[in-house]
Amino acid sequence: MCHDGTLKRLHGDDIEAQNLMSQAVALAKDADLKQTFVGEMAWQAWLWLKQGNLPAAVEWAQGIQPTSYDSLNPALEFEHITLARIWIAQGHLGEAQDLLTKLFSAANGARRRGRVIEICILQALAAQMQGNTDQALKVLANALSLGEQEGYVRMFVDEGQPMLALLRKAKADGIAVDYATSLLKVFEHTTPSRPIVPSEQYLAAQLEPLSEREREVLQLIVEGASNREIAQALVVSIGTVKKHVNNIFLKLDAHSRTQVIATARKYHLL
Repeated sequence: MCHDGTLKRLHGDDIEAQNLMSQAVALAKDADLKQTFVGEMAWQAWLWLKQGNLPAAVEWAQGIQPTSYDSLNPALEFEHITLARIWIAQGHLGEAQDLLTKLFSAANGARRRGRVIEICILQALAAQMQGNTDQALKVLANALSLGEQEGYVRMFVDEGQPMLALLRKAKADGIAVDYATSLLKVFEHTTPSRPIVPSEQYLAAQLEPLSEREREVLQLIVEGASNREIAQALVVSIGTVKKHVNNIFLKLDAHSRTQVIATARKYHLL
């Protein structure tokens, strides 16, 4: 349901998006789905931030902030990226950059390309706000290089005017000129309330691609197999299965097997 709320937001229907998001949060809370509740609230905070409701987003951030002090929990990656976004909006740029550096290291090490691009984009925007244009362009160059390979569009365009200004500088400096030019053309035909890229396509593109082995594990999850049964079927250790399952959860931004199955079916991943 949180993705439904995101779809409404992308179509410019902020009121309906807020209603759907509130319903999702209430359902998760009432059912005592703690992991799901944390994820739903992160999407709620993301939506508040997009809608300009910074006070509400900051209130959520104060609750998640303590989880960013120690070793980052990979299962909370989206929550921590949202926290960094809120800190940037507040002007807490040093704190945001420190958190983004930790997030980049984890995402890059695990080759979660979509997350790496998003983190680099935020690092570039924060550096630009700090007046460090050279660093901003350096980090943006990395994001553009990775983004061009996969054809990402909305991940850049959704950042609005700050990204527009940075892309213009990148093009002027000869950084990924063709790709930057194509993104700038999208900006010319895009308004905050009516993005031109289909929202379903956008959400599907945000999902990290699964490896062949992860697809095999996903198929068995959908069939209802336990970790032990998956290990027996694939002739691997349970520890290896757990690693694959964790990767699948991260890539599909899911907090439960039910969410994994729903996402897999929605985007025809099998």
